[in-house]
Amino acid sequence: MSYNQKHSLIVEDITKTYFMKKIIPVLVILAFVSCSSSTSMSSDFDYKKIEQISDSIQIKDISVKNLFKYQILAHQSRDFGSAMIERNVYKPHQKLWDENKQDLINKTNNRHQSEQID
Repeated sequence: MSYNQKHSLIVEDITKTYFMKKIIPVLVILAFVSCSSSTSMSSDFDYKKIEQISDSIQIKDISVKNLFKYQILAHQSRDFGSAMIERNVYKPHQKLWDENKQDLINKTNNRHQSEQID
């Protein structure tokens, strides 16, 4: 066995040992911590303050709905409040959402068709 082969085997052995002793324990600890941490917002978040924010503001003859408020409130419980989003975000501006959705679909389809032609 040549010197280079021996050196290569020693380096490979040191690398495996280092990996086993240092990297794997760190990965195990990180996996444990990430699995044990809670994914919901902390209970000290004050949703009452968010609920007190007005639903919309009036600027001359334009009413601007506060949709972000309902996006935050939809996460108030562990179950996402999809009914609240539909009622307070989608329905008040349904025509706008539907038109933009159709426009986005058309743009996406046109882009895919032009990529196929090229």
